[in-house]
Amino acid sequence: MTRPNNSTLKNVAFYAACFTFPIAFFVALAEAGHVYPFGDNSFLTNDLKYQYIDFFAWFRRVLLGEAKLRYSFSQGLGMNTWGLYSYYLASPFNLLCVLFPADKLTLFVFAITALKLGCIHISSAWYVQKRFDLSKPAAFLLSLSFTFCSWTISNLRNPLWIDCLILLPICAYGCHELIRKQCMIRLVITTALNVMFCWYTAYISILFLCIFVLVEFVDYVAEEGFSWKLMLDRALRFAGAIVLGLLLSAWTFLPTILAMSKGGPVLALGPLLKTSLKSLIRGFLPGMWVNNDSTPQFYCGVIMMLLAVSLLFNRTVSIKTRIATLVVTIILVASSVLSPLEYIWCGMRVPNGFYSRTTFLLSFFALWAAGYSLQVFEGQPKFRHAYRPAVVLPILTITAIELFINAHVMWNQLYAGYSEEANSTYVATATNTITAIQDQDSASFYRIDRTTTRADSAALNEGLALGYNQLSSYSSANNPQAIALLNSLGYSSVGEFSTRYAEPILAVDALLGVKYAIPENAPAGYVSAKTNQADSTSSVYEMTDS
Repeated sequence: MTRPNNSTLKNVAFYAACFTFPIAFFVALAEAGHVYPFGDNSFLTNDLKYQYIDFFAWFRRVLLGEAKLRYSFSQGLGMNTWGLYSYYLASPFNLLCVLFPADKLTLFVFAITALKLGCIHISSAWYVQKRFDLSKPAAFLLSLSFTFCSWTISNLRNPLWIDCLILLPICAYGCHELIRKQCMIRLVITTALNVMFCWYTAYISILFLCIFVLVEFVDYVAEEGFSWKLMLDRALRFAGAIVLGLLLSAWTFLPTILAMSKGGPVLALGPLLKTSLKSLIRGFLPGMWVNNDSTPQFYCGVIMMLLAVSLLFNRTVSIKTRIATLVVTIILVASSVLSPLEYIWCGMRVPNGFYSRTTFLLSFFALWAAGYSLQVFEGQPKFRHAYRPAVVLPILTITAIELFINAHVMWNQLYAGYSEEANSTYVATATNTITAIQDQDSASFYRIDRTTTRADSAALNEGLALGYNQLSSYSSANNPQAIALLNSLGYSSVGEFSTRYAEPILAVDALLGVKYAIPENAPAGYVSAKTNQADSTSSVYEMTDS
């Protein structure tokens, strides 16, 4: 039997460290911020609280055979839930939800987030090593800065977007292979996987790759020389790779896009400049981010940003490459602060919340530029002693502390104000209430809806989570026409893709089969239901036969 050589063992140890360190970092953040399971601050905030946790509960029921994947009456008038799956739940990490009890899904979200961070660190470290032949300490440092950039920390509450950070470095290396080696296969496969896992962020990533591949092409022709034949060949290969990737993944995203497109694009751009100069500067500094929808998430580690900037002034690098780097940097910064550019990047729709959605692209491009700079530096003889432990360890320590402080400041703003105890109490009470109704009433079809809330928003997706038919819904995969119809009947809307059962409407409820209502006050035409429990905080009312 062949024994593994020393190089193989070093690689295994390196990537094991790349995987475990971000997980330990993440756990330390949770403990410092008193975030569940290391405190009572709930990890659930924003859409993670209002949408995703209920979608995870529904997907768990699907995997256990308790719900159907293709269609459900648990949202609105009934909807094609394949679109819901493809938009929110296609990540392979979500399959792990079956390992957790229904009342421990917050812990599931925490666990898969930790795993995703480990995978981001591995893929980005692999990328800078493959693309720039960097030493392991340099790769570890740069990939750590990318993994815990401000965009990542902010969007941990949006877990479906995180997968793109795992795949983007591999897609980028596919562009490098296509330009340098005329090899398309890696770009085809990673594009397809990116779209299948989350087509929304994949759309953003593909737009970026259309720009990024030009930088790789400019860098290549600066060395090898330009020809129109070469440019046409690479352009056709790139277009072919993207198209093939989209065709391989079309079965996942087309149902969602077709449903969403029925409402038409929304164009209401608002002010041209979305931030002030002060907020723009704060966005690049550690520990200065403010959760006010105007501070962009540009920060990605001071050392990595300085290395990236240094590329622009390194005269050993081709002027063409440096100009291309500067142009792309300007485009990416402008895309986060100018409304028309943001509108294009976000699929011809004005984004609702989650400001500066595209700044992870700037963080990745900083990773590329910093890797390029270090490649140049490592090629110089005087740089060969720079990786002594006495030099490396302090730099890694300072970077880790700096990233931790920045993340902690952000977490104190994002994961406070909603306790895990309040969430678990809500889930337990809601489950008991719905179970009592279903045990009492075995009719083949009826609807239940409620005005009571999880915290400061209606329980719009509870029907999916607990397995009952509901009019309320909140999902970006909803059909806007169906939402508009419900809202025209008198139900309130809190956005283009949501319907809220704000109060019972007797005539419409009767028409649409709402048999049980759980409102804050006793509604006219309803009587107190026999299913009411003495220990429940929710009062259930049943529509009378008359």
